[in-house]
Amino acid sequence: MALSYDPTSKSTIGFLSATAGRMTEIVPMLDQVSTYAAEPFLLPILMYWVAASMLRRQMRDIGQIMDQVQQDTGLLDRFFQRENAQGPASVGSKQPQYDDLHQKLVEQHARLTIGLSDFILELGKGCREGLHTARTLLQEWGIPGDDGVRMDLLQYLKHLENGTKSELQRRQRYLKRVDMQLKVVCSATDSPTGCCH
Repeated sequence: MALSYDPTSKSTIGFLSATAGRMTEIVPMLDQVSTYAAEPFLLPILMYWVAASMLRRQMRDIGQIMDQVQQDTGLLDRFFQRENAQGPASVGSKQPQYDDLHQKLVEQHARLTIGLSDFILELGKGCREGLHTARTLLQEWGIPGDDGVRMDLLQYLKHLENGTKSELQRRQRYLKRVDMQLKVVCSATDSPTGCCH
C-alpha cells in the first residue's frame, strides 16, 4: 500500500496491491465510504477492518474445530450432562482417531500463533497514533481539516479495537484450551508409537 495526500485539494491517492484474498474486500468498501476519501488514514483503517474480520472468522473456525475434537474425545460430556453420554472407548462406540485429533489440535495451535493478532494490534495502534498526529500537524500548519470525518474514523477505529480486544481474549482462551486438549489426547495415546512421542 502506498498513500499520497494533497492537503490543498483534500485528496488522497493510494495504490493498494492485493491479490486474491481478504484484502480485496477493501475495494468495494471504498465506494461506500467515499465521503471520507480525503482522509489519509482511510485505507489503513480499512485494512485494519479486513484484518480484524479475518481474525474473527479464524476464531470462529478454530472454535468449531475444537468443539468437534471435544465431541470426538467425549471431553466434558458429563459436564454438559448429555443424555446417555459415555466415554470415548465405550462398548459399541467408535474409538477416536487420536492421531487425527492430535493433528487438528497442532494445526489450530499454529493458526492461533501465526502472528495475525500481533499484526492487528500494531496496525490498530498505528492508525490511532497516525490520526492524532495528522490532526496535530494539520493544526500546526494552519490547514483546515474535517474534524467531523476524523472523529467518525476515530469512533469506528475504537469500535474495531474493542472487537479486536474481545477476539484476542478469545484467542488466549483457545490457546489454553488447545493445550488442555493436547494433554488429554496425548495421555490417551500413552504408547511408544503414540502421536505425542
